[in-house]
Amino acid sequence: MQIVVGQAVRVTAIRQLARTTLLTLGTVPPLRPALRAGFSWRFRRATRTMRGFGGLYPDFAAARRDVPSCRANGFDDESTVGLLLDEADTVFSSDYAMMFWFAKFQDDLDLVFDWGGYLGRSYRIYRRLVGFDDRLRWVINDVPAVVRFGRSAAASMFGDAVSFTESFDALEQADLLLASGSFQVIEDPWQPLQQAARRPRHVLIDKIPAYDQPSAVTLHSVGTALVPYHLFNKESFVSRFRSMGYELIDTWLNHNVDCRIPFYEDHSIAAYSGFYFRFPH
Repeated sequence: MQIVVGQAVRVTAIRQLARTTLLTLGTVPPLRPALRAGFSWRFRRATRTMRGFGGLYPDFAAARRDVPSCRANGFDDESTVGLLLDEADTVFSSDYAMMFWFAKFQDDLDLVFDWGGYLGRSYRIYRRLVGFDDRLRWVINDVPAVVRFGRSAAASMFGDAVSFTESFDALEQADLLLASGSFQVIEDPWQPLQQAARRPRHVLIDKIPAYDQPSAVTLHSVGTALVPYHLFNKESFVSRFRSMGYELIDTWLNHNVDCRIPFYEDHSIAAYSGFYFRFPH
């Protein structure tokens, strides 16, 4: 075991050294175009389990066109579903701001719409650390591959407390829209809210890549797939919610989540953002 661990540490150190060297050489103007092209080719075809970012695009359509046929495009892929299971019950520092606000208004909640809720990570963590009444309904909306997996395991994991869906029908009944790390991988994340006859009073959004630069799109590699990924202009992001009648109550930074895009330093984000919006019913 010590040998295996030692080898893993050495491999990680070598990869970090290679990445640092690449980025350092990339600051040399004559070398930058060739190094960026080489990184882009390798990034789009690397299939080992990794998380990283590459390229900059004006929209999702342009990013999708740059995904080679050998890679899955997006999260709706069976081989991608199990990647985050090892983090299913891990509590990160960025979770506590969300739980703080959830605890304040949980007594007024009948239905939580967990958009991009994966396999119920937020439900399990909130249930354990905040606690809530059994009457609270928790609906998880996600891509078909996740929904199929979630439904097959729901009875053993949650009983009747949690349901999985691909539709937005329950959004109009929800008191809280919860979205943790999902808005950036949805091409138009505001559309369901804009079309809802009734909007949730509370909106908690976490792990958002938001900055002062103009909005753009990058590609996020999760090893098994490449995913088009929004980089939001923070002011525009907040303005979209205000245009729907929401007021911004709180915002915070998630220092344990970042987005580093080689050769696009101005669009790299050192800390993600979280937001609490409230609709004045």
